[in-house]
Amino acid sequence: MANVGSQISAAPTASAAPKRSTNRIYDTRYGGFPISHRDALAWANRIRTQDGKPLLTDAPRHSGSIMGTIEPIIEAAGGVACYPHGQIVAGKPYESYLIVTQYEEGEWHRVDGVLEPGSDLVEGEKEEIGKQLLRREDLVHLKSTFYSFGFPFLEIERLRTQACNSKHDELSSSDGESKSIIRAMRTQS
Repeated sequence: MANVGSQISAAPTASAAPKRSTNRIYDTRYGGFPISHRDALAWANRIRTQDGKPLLTDAPRHSGSIMGTIEPIIEAAGGVACYPHGQIVAGKPYESYLIVTQYEEGEWHRVDGVLEPGSDLVEGEKEEIGKQLLRREDLVHLKSTFYSFGFPFLEIERLRTQACNSKHDELSSSDGESKSIIRAMRTQS
């Protein structure tokens, strides 16, 4: 008689729950050109010198003033705004600034980190105007064009989990029927 037992694998001890996908819904998207803090500060100070205003420094408190100084120039050239860009660390100036050339409101979905087809902004006339502005100011942008999806975003999975946990807390001291309702809610989300 053959040894069949050595060919049988052990039964799984626990069933693995399927991984839930994360769906994020963004309500804004924008694109433009990032420039370094050093370049933005120099540009803002050139503008302020022409206007007879005091110069700005690398102090973190001046980051907003840098944006406020260069934003009217960006808007006058046909751009949208100036946003902080890169990592923002408390007590330090902004890492870089984004010269925003496109801004759009709507609804775009990212499921498990993948954008739905057709969600990307397309470089066009506004980006050409932005490039001309940066050349005129002798500024080098850090990348060709940067596109992002802005906040607020809605994390469907996080909200479902919060709602389910909240309902669970509400009913946790209830009888067995309530607990079966909670189990059903969790399997549906």
